[in-house]
Amino acid sequence: MTVDDTIAVLSILRSAYPGFYAKMSKKEAESVINLWSELFAEDDAGIVKLGLKELICCHTGYPPDIAELKSKINEIIGAANGGNTDIDQWNRLVKAVESAAYPWEAKAAYEALPSAVKSWVGSPSALHALGQEDSSVFSTVTRSNFLRTIPQVRKREEYRRSLPPEVKAYIAKLTAPKEAEQLADENAERNKVLDRLDGVVGALV
Repeated sequence: MTVDDTIAVLSILRSAYPGFYAKMSKKEAESVINLWSELFAEDDAGIVKLGLKELICCHTGYPPDIAELKSKINEIIGAANGGNTDIDQWNRLVKAVESAAYPWEAKAAYEALPSAVKSWVGSPSALHALGQEDSSVFSTVTRSNFLRTIPQVRKREEYRRSLPPEVKAYIAKLTAPKEAEQLADENAERNKVLDRLDGVVGALV
């Protein structure tokens, strides 16, 4: 949302709870606008308004807070992605696997998945690999593993969506060097193996 979007959203709150905001000073209002602009910067204004109006219908006496609205937004997004239940998510994955029988089909099928399921799968190639599993293994072992772990993946996705942009950038900055360092270590280990193989080949020749 932009600052103008935030003002529009807060105007809905003020209209629904006039008594709560009646004595708010200009400075306090500016602080509220700045805070909401920051915390909802990456959220779609239309979804925020929809979530807010749904919450207003259920609240009496006091306006819904940021945490309640964030939760409602995640609920709406989850429903739009094919349902909130774990079985709904599994059924979406099954259809995606069926649509990714060939590697060149995997990307489109992967991109159509809900975000949490995409995170669980990992990549289009991993989606294609699931389709190569024995059907009995996929329908039992893989299914069991999915249903056991997808709630944690979904919660992690919801938590990431709730973070302010600057926090996400800070986390990315912290993790990027670690990933680069890990890659460098893997390359160094690979080079050691290659060097040993060259030595063995040289001795045989």
